[in-house]
Amino acid sequence: MHLIHLLLGACFASNALAGCVRKRCPFGNGYGCMPIKKCPVRCMTTYSGCHHGAVCCNLRKMNACALVGGTCQAKCELENNRAWCRGRLKCCVHVNR
Repeated sequence: MHLIHLLLGACFASNALAGCVRKRCPFGNGYGCMPIKKCPVRCMTTYSGCHHGAVCCNLRKMNACALVGGTCQAKCELENNRAWCRGRLKCCVHVNR
């Protein structure tokens, strides 16, 4: 009987510890919550803290133009070389003057 209580206590303690170790999505540090369908599998993380149907996504791995506030165009005045667009388009960043 004591062995059962010991095993149940150990199980509870390990689950509590696992919950403490799990980290929340570090917003603003290149991570953010996105719908599961919009975050590529290679960019998904195990961080928690996103609402149902969303996952913590490593936005730095995505380098998507729209995520940095740009638009994909053939020519532009100011190009963001760290973000990508499909085909031969460039990620154009617009600056208010």
